[in-house]
Amino acid sequence: MMNQRFTRVNLTKQIDMSNEMKYARRCDVTNKGMNEGWVWGDGVFYTSTKELTLAECRKDREHILKAIKNIGCEIDDLDNVQDDDDFKTLESAIQRADRNEDTDDDLLTIGYYADYLYYTEWDVVEDDWHYLEDGTEIQTI
Repeated sequence: MMNQRFTRVNLTKQIDMSNEMKYARRCDVTNKGMNEGWVWGDGVFYTSTKELTLAECRKDREHILKAIKNIGCEIDDLDNVQDDDDFKTLESAIQRADRNEDTDDDLLTIGYYADYLYYTEWDVVEDDWHYLEDGTEIQTI
C-alpha cells in the first residue's frame, strides 16, 4: 500500500449558508446586504433605504444639479419624463434648486430624472455571488 500524506487545513470561519438569507447587493453606507434599494450611476454605489438615499443626495447636490443641467436635451425629452405630471414635478424641483430652496426629495427627483440614480428590487440572487445580511461577500468558485 502506498503511503499517502495529508495536509490538515484549519478553517477559521465556516459558514453554513443553508439557512442564511442571501442578498444581491451590499449597501455602501451600512455595509449590510440588500435586495432592494437605490443604484447610483451604473452600480458604482448602493443605498438601501430612502432615508440613506436622501442624505446621500444632499451630499451629492452639486453633482446631481450638474447632471441635469448638462443633460443635453430639454427636460420633456428625458426618457423618464412620461407625462405632464412628471414634467411639472421635475420642473418645480429644478426651479426650487435654482433658488437654493431644494429639499432632499427634490434632489432625489432630479437625480432620478437625470439618470443619476434609480430604485430597483432584485428578485434573483445568484448562488455563486451574493452577500449575507452582515455584508459578507460570498463567491463560490
